[in-house]
Amino acid sequence: MDQHYSDNQARTVGRRAVVKGIGIAGAAMAGTALGVGQSTSASAASPASFRFGGTGDSAPDTVVYPEAAHAATAADPGILDVKRLFGAKGDGVTDDTAALVAAYDEVIRRYRTLGSASPAANQNVIYLPNGTYLVSDSIVYSLPLETIDNGNEILARVRFQGQNRDGVVIKLADNSPGFQTGADKPLLSLAKGDRNGSVSSNSVQNLTLDTGRGNPGAIGLRFCGANNAAVRHVTIRSGDGQGSAGLSLPVLVTQGSYRHLLIEGFDYAISAERDRGFGICVEHVRIRGQRVAGIRVIDGCVSVRDLYSHNRVPAAKITGASGHLVMVDSVLVGASGAAIESDTGHLFARNVRAVGYDSAITRGGKVARDGAYVGEYASHPVSKLFEGRTTSLNLPVEDPPRQPWPTDVSTWTNVKDHGAVGDGKTDDTAAIQAAMNTGKPVVYFAPGHRYLVTGTVAIPASVERVNFMYTHVAPADSMPPETPMFSVLGSASDKPLRVEDLFGWIQGDELKPLIDHASTRTLVISDVHHQHAPIYRNSVPGGKVFLDAVSCRTGKHAPHVGVPGFIFDRQRVWIRFCNSEYGKPAIINRGSTMWMLGGKTEGAWTSFATEAGGRTEVLGAIINVYTGGHELDAATPILSTVDSEVSATLATFSDTTRFHTTVAAETRAGETRTLDYSLVPRRINEIQSFLPLYVGAKSPARFSWRKR
Repeated sequence: MDQHYSDNQARTVGRRAVVKGIGIAGAAMAGTALGVGQSTSASAASPASFRFGGTGDSAPDTVVYPEAAHAATAADPGILDVKRLFGAKGDGVTDDTAALVAAYDEVIRRYRTLGSASPAANQNVIYLPNGTYLVSDSIVYSLPLETIDNGNEILARVRFQGQNRDGVVIKLADNSPGFQTGADKPLLSLAKGDRNGSVSSNSVQNLTLDTGRGNPGAIGLRFCGANNAAVRHVTIRSGDGQGSAGLSLPVLVTQGSYRHLLIEGFDYAISAERDRGFGICVEHVRIRGQRVAGIRVIDGCVSVRDLYSHNRVPAAKITGASGHLVMVDSVLVGASGAAIESDTGHLFARNVRAVGYDSAITRGGKVARDGAYVGEYASHPVSKLFEGRTTSLNLPVEDPPRQPWPTDVSTWTNVKDHGAVGDGKTDDTAAIQAAMNTGKPVVYFAPGHRYLVTGTVAIPASVERVNFMYTHVAPADSMPPETPMFSVLGSASDKPLRVEDLFGWIQGDELKPLIDHASTRTLVISDVHHQHAPIYRNSVPGGKVFLDAVSCRTGKHAPHVGVPGFIFDRQRVWIRFCNSEYGKPAIINRGSTMWMLGGKTEGAWTSFATEAGGRTEVLGAIINVYTGGHELDAATPILSTVDSEVSATLATFSDTTRFHTTVAAETRAGETRTLDYSLVPRRINEIQSFLPLYVGAKSPARFSWRKR
């Protein structure tokens, strides 16, 4: 049964309310929907007024690297400059297809021949300096498709990095052969096959993809990335509005962070198409001029915040029975029909404005919300175990602090310049500490190396950014369990610290966390994966933590049991996609306020444990019930709450007979109650589930509810 607010004031939205909700630039684009301007078509808005949202890291960076980070030859690891090393021109006239494919081939060749543990196979970035790169075919590796025994494509650690989103354009020539009607052919593709569960660390960042004119079968970007991946600060546009999809996500498995995107034209802006382990975070996205729908969710789990859609078609559409869409804090400007069509699957929406549409939400072809404002909506009944509120916690949301890329490379210091060897055997602790103590605001780890630490390295307040350049950092066997590799010092008044671009590959029984947050200094962690090591602990409470595409695996297959990947003790935490695997439990919230937009867990134990008065809000997550050989106690809850508050909407996936029969367990004042899986909707089959919305909270709701 659908749930609805009893909020009569939300049923009509005047011009003043819409302007307040979407800002002056957004209101200027709304056109006839607001009774101003002349048209609601996408073409009515000038590109200058179609702005990115969010107050955090929304402005495009200009990304440059120190010379020591660049690969000296095409055979070396590091920053692979396509102009320097592969002959790309970027002049908008020369066909650069072969040059870009050659760089891509080099990365794939290394990964296939050297393997996951090799620094040369993992620590590479395909770098595009500013320019217009004219191409006539798909940018995808030319080597034959190869798979391992389980069908996974042998592709990972593929990273395309532009110098500037507006300065780097990969442009498909107009009327290119092979991109005609029905081709569904990508301009840039991170896949040849349709399955890839390898730990990816794939990314596409800071560039524009232009499919040109006369290419009706074109896809802007076909992307995949399991466990940890990102597409950020990317514009995808069709010169004439034609094309299949701007961002196509057809590969099993796909996860990660998709933020600060502008997609113009195509049948669909974003198409999410698979079920297994598919969970993504989509935030600060602007779409317009689509021909069928803005976002199509077939079978994936998609969490959306701050979407601005300007279209004559639905802004979002769920078409598959296992599709799971969460949409919050968004503005959808249209002309007729429904802003969100939920044909099947599951939908959770909150704080969504639908301007110009006939209705906000339809469910199975029938109007579910006919007003212009959706306070909160769930397509299935809310689950709870005790008396209390029946709406989500709606925790306050903060964007990560703005930290512009440091373009003055003289402010960077290289740990190699302070004596680090990086051979995986020599103790680099003192050298890394010396780099931290220089007073330079940026410390980086030269690629092509594996760094070993035998003790904790302190990051002082003078360091504002630590860029690992996707290198391996491993703790020595001699370090006791729970001894952190790095400790964050400072105070709340110091500039925030950003820790980024780490790909740790230990493959051992390591129990040493990457970071101890030993101060109240604001900490941002982005594009970090460690295997096998937990990521976060804090010995000092009271700080702010922002995670964006952060993942870890803390345990190997049975009998090794991992520790929690993340323990937040009395912190304020905001997560944009997090993946924690094989920890018992995966994530602990101990008296913190923790907000998550999109995520994944994997293993045989509890995913989210909230205790000591913590508050946890999960807005979309995929619970991958793959146990790595461990026996799953079916009574183990996905959510465990003890004298705390939780709201969560999520979905499960299992391709075996294992599943959680207990979805949630909640304890209040010594009394424990449980939620059985039979009480929530099925997903795909009898052992997979939707959790439309679970609420365990005493605090009152902001609005009263009524059932329709």
